[in-house]
Amino acid sequence: MSFLWGVAIASHQNDGGAPASDWTQAEAEGRYPHTSGEGARFREHLEGDLDLIAHDLRGNALRLSIEWARVEPRPGEWDLAEIAYLHRLFAAARARGITIIATLHHFTSPAWLGGWEAPATAEAFARYAAFIAREFKGQIAYYLTLNEPSNLIVGAYAGGLMPPFRKGPLAALRATRVMHRAHILAYHAIHAEDPQAQVSLTEFNGVLPLGPIAVLYSPGLYLARLFRRLPLDYVSLHYYGDVSFADMGAFPTRPDNFDTRPDHFRRAIVAAWRLFKLPVLIGENGLATRNHAPRRDGWDAPRYMEAHVAAMQAAMAEGVPVIGYLWWTLTDNYEWGTYDSRFGLYRVECQAGDFTRIPTPAVATFRRLASAPPPCC
Repeated sequence: MSFLWGVAIASHQNDGGAPASDWTQAEAEGRYPHTSGEGARFREHLEGDLDLIAHDLRGNALRLSIEWARVEPRPGEWDLAEIAYLHRLFAAARARGITIIATLHHFTSPAWLGGWEAPATAEAFARYAAFIAREFKGQIAYYLTLNEPSNLIVGAYAGGLMPPFRKGPLAALRATRVMHRAHILAYHAIHAEDPQAQVSLTEFNGVLPLGPIAVLYSPGLYLARLFRRLPLDYVSLHYYGDVSFADMGAFPTRPDNFDTRPDHFRRAIVAAWRLFKLPVLIGENGLATRNHAPRRDGWDAPRYMEAHVAAMQAAMAEGVPVIGYLWWTLTDNYEWGTYDSRFGLYRVECQAGDFTRIPTPAVATFRRLASAPPPCC
């Protein structure tokens, strides 16, 4: 398969809040500065946004999330209109030569689920995964069961900052065990329905500076390897930059404050390969600004993209089989509590109700990189 050049999006952030999700309920309770509202209206702009990926960016991949609360708004009840929409989305992507990478859980859960501490949640998730794999067999090339489970566990069960707002080590431990089992069950359920699909989960990677030394911050994948190897067909990692303790403890987060260190990106890729000996997907990489204001460190998205793709290629030159690079994200969208953090290749003024896609200078950079010969491997 060709090297995957693409973008990553998520349903709650781009489509707006699903009425039946825990995040939508939390927003209605006034827990965050901003509510997701209509997101970036991806559904309304579906054909045009896919054209941006395929023709304007010269991309061939889209990572998206299938929102559980939209597909199964009540236990055992499948929403036929949502399923029809997904068939239309996948067909439109396929017509443009876009490979689909589908995330089954991207932070939001059905409100009826009640969180990830109950053992029965793992079975419910596996049932949902099996349904998706059966319904869309052959249409999804790559699956990601869980998005950044370590951040969800820390944010929702240790820090009490995200739904379901638990706070304590025992809650975090219970959720970790259930999510661990949920991935294993979902992995096998997907393969039973669609043997050709590639299945993984995707984790946040960064470098957490500790005085004069630095350690890789990747608790989900690394703990899985240390204590019990999770079944994975490939490894997917997210990388933005060096993360301080203040960054980790704030919510909504301020990714525009993350330190930019491309060589740490190379180190994270090489470390993932050495640990798992599996192909590596860059599931997310991107640079945030605060409402498009210049960053304090002077970095901008074109320069950041160039430097991080070069770092990825350096890792590939060391022998790491990288299968794709996905930029977060296609358009400005809802960044978990705020619209102030801007990652989009295309500027969109969601809060102002202006959903025009305005290309940023990074569009030309991405197009040039994606149009070049495949990266060295």
